[in-house]
Amino acid sequence: MLAKSKQNLILLAAGLFFSVQFIIFQFFLIHSLRQQIVFSEKSKQIQTDQIQDLTYQLSQLKTEQQFEATKHFVAGVVEAISNKNYYAEIWHSGYDRGSAVTQYAQDVFEQKNKDKALPVSIRD
Repeated sequence: MLAKSKQNLILLAAGLFFSVQFIIFQFFLIHSLRQQIVFSEKSKQIQTDQIQDLTYQLSQLKTEQQFEATKHFVAGVVEAISNKNYYAEIWHSGYDRGSAVTQYAQDVFEQKNKDKALPVSIRD
């Protein structure tokens, strides 16, 4: 009997020991998973911050490029206006192109009218 109770006591102690070990293992596992979640959230926040920084830099770069383009455009206009010979050349070139377009439109209009008038003159 004494041997049986000693055997039960050893089994009880071993079961208690393994239970405590299992509980400690579960606590460490839960702590490790919580740490992974914290690290994952921090990583996500860092990525979001980096994306926002890159987006801001891109918008700043686009603004600078637009500013440069506008600056060059205004400089070209000022140069064209301040140089009287160049201004006159541009004005006459535009006038000539406008006159050519007007003449072309008039010729097309007259040709359309001639095409419409042709069948009428054939009948007469």
